Amino acid sequence: DGKHHKHGKHKSKAKTNGAATGPNDADGEQTASAEAQEQCLLKLSFKRKDKLKWPDEWNMTVRDGSTNHFNELVLPKTGLEASLTELRPLLGSNLKVLHLAGNGGVVGSVEVLTPCVNLTACRLGFSNVRGDLSVFTANMPHLVSLMLGGCPSISGDVGDVGTSLVQLEELSLWRTGVMGDVGAFRALTKLRECYLGGCIGLKGDVAAFGVLPSLKVLDVAGTQCGGSLGTRGGA
Repeated sequence: DGKHHKHGKHKSKAKTNGAATGPNDADGEQTASAEAQEQCLLKLSFKRKDKLKWPDEWNMTVRDGSTNHFNELVLPKTGLEASLTELRPLLGSNLKVLHLAGNGGVVGSVEVLTPCVNLTACRLGFSNVRGDLSVFTANMPHLVSLMLGGCPSISGDVGDVGTSLVQLEELSLWRTGVMGDVGAFRALTKLRECYLGGCIGLKGDVAAFGVLPSLKVLDVAGTQCGGSLGTRGGA
């Protein structure tokens, strides 16, 4: 679990899977099979605002399949410079949290994230990633947080959001290129925060949000939406 420490030092911890053992000839000693041992990096997290570059040798390190259990990549506002393709070896089915927000040097197509079927949090806001919203709606049913605000090259129709991402509690599509009718959000009963401001391709009646019992924050400024939220009990 990589954590930032004082004096600019960063420490990461690798967890070792159990190795196969067996008797060693006549003396009965146990020997470990080197092939059965794996150093599994589970989490990588930096919080310091350094200018990070993804080194080429990392790809060589992780291609051997030893990172199958990697589940968190958290590098927000670190100045990271990398394409999603370079990060591909870490973007597997066990990844639960991907947080690269605030890194303008993070680029590439979100199609690379297609294998991340168990993501619960995907925060790529204010990066330079591109692609279609359908990558998330078609592949990531467990998403609780989807934050893509400030990524103008994210596009697509919001029509499937309400039926495919029903676990969402946080959603930001602020100033992206998405379009469609906000009526699709009516089914997001767990949604607490929703940022759609600046999405000029969005339209429809905001009454769709008035029925959401948990909604606390809504931004639809700069969209084509109209209507009234109506009376919300307790709000």
